[in-house]
Amino acid sequence: MDKAVSPASETTDQAERTDSDTAPEIAPPEQPRVRFTTRELFVVTAFCAVFAWCASMVGFDNRFFWIAFVANLLMVALFVKVGRSEEKRWAVVLVPVPFLLFCLCSPIFSSVALGTNALLLIVAGLVTKPLPRLSTKCLWTITAATTATAFVVAVWFGMWRSQFLYDLREEFSIQSLAPRLEYEKQAGLRAVTQPLGATVTHELVEFETELSTEAWGREDELRSLHGGQVEHFLRQSGFGVGRMGLPRRTGLGTPSLLEIPYASSHEPVEHNLGFSYSWRITMPPRFEDPLEKLHKFSRIDFLYPDGFGATFPAKGKDLAAPQVAGFVEHAFHWSPIHKLDMTRNWQLIRLELVSLLKFDEPRVYVLDHLPRMDQLSGDNVPTRGLDAFESAALEKLWSQEDLVINDPVAGDSLEVTMDEGRGSDTDNTVRMLGSLRAAQQCLDCHGVKRGELLGAFSYELRRLDTTIGH
Repeated sequence: MDKAVSPASETTDQAERTDSDTAPEIAPPEQPRVRFTTRELFVVTAFCAVFAWCASMVGFDNRFFWIAFVANLLMVALFVKVGRSEEKRWAVVLVPVPFLLFCLCSPIFSSVALGTNALLLIVAGLVTKPLPRLSTKCLWTITAATTATAFVVAVWFGMWRSQFLYDLREEFSIQSLAPRLEYEKQAGLRAVTQPLGATVTHELVEFETELSTEAWGREDELRSLHGGQVEHFLRQSGFGVGRMGLPRRTGLGTPSLLEIPYASSHEPVEHNLGFSYSWRITMPPRFEDPLEKLHKFSRIDFLYPDGFGATFPAKGKDLAAPQVAGFVEHAFHWSPIHKLDMTRNWQLIRLELVSLLKFDEPRVYVLDHLPRMDQLSGDNVPTRGLDAFESAALEKLWSQEDLVINDPVAGDSLEVTMDEGRGSDTDNTVRMLGSLRAAQQCLDCHGVKRGELLGAFSYELRRLDTTIGH
């Protein structure tokens, strides 16, 4: 038997159903949206543009750039994290300090970008410390500005160092020696028709050793200057290799070329580099004969091994022409009379350069000072023929000896009279003819054989103290 439902209950249930059907659904709470203002979007865009420009200047494949970027990102992230904390924001100034000390003390990774950013963040931390706690957006804006500034400074630093490199490259540019050595092609070079004697061969080996010993590393500096690796490292030097040294101008510089008279003073000549050139000539006093020592010093000083420069592969039309950077014309830098053990007992009357390649016959350049090759390239330089002594001595110089001495007091003389040899005081006048032979180091430029005679020095000295020999 069914229960009777009262009209009142039925009305109540119907009302509840109606209310349930018409009640609105409760939506879940919305997540807060990150909104950027126009100014903030401008900051982000500007930072990305600056970052892309810096990367393009040093190379997107530059690992030091990305290492510096990650290190900066870590530093600014810590800066923002500490700056957001109400309890720890007093320490925000200390966050960049370890990064700055690392840049200053690290022998390998010395990043201008990281160090500059650390300094800027320290300043920003000091400025914002008295202010109320800044929002996260404001902190990120500050760090974006400091990072972009630091990266621009780092790129500028690399460009500045690169510009210094370009200036040095222009000053010590790679040039062809073909114009200077054209006469070697035009003149029929006198070939060595007989092998060099044992004494000359031994002297040639010693001469090559002296040339190597007297070179003080200028060639390496020049090769570094014109090497592509140096330019690459200098461009990225603001991002981690800032301690890579530039080629030194003092290491590339050379003593000035002077007109040194035969009767020069007994003091070393001071050059425009601010030092006495004598310290660059360190030939040990192992030559017992002072006149041999005089010639060997004259040869080294005139050739000046550091002035050979650095040779590079030939480019352009004339592939046979040597390409050299930093070549210095051969010249004397101070009077060789200083290398005589008893300097004041001797007088240098003349020291002349004998040319064997430029003219059809050997000729002697006539100057009123010690020879300088930069003054001998023209056709109007006065010359003379060989005298009797020089002609006789040259025959021995080709392959038998490196130095021929005519000294009546010491008993060394050729079968020529001193009148024929231009001497006036026959007893106290010493004549010498010394070789300028092609060493191995000379073959990079000169198209001759090793040991071939390139020229000679003709000496005339007067013995002031007649009690000494040589």
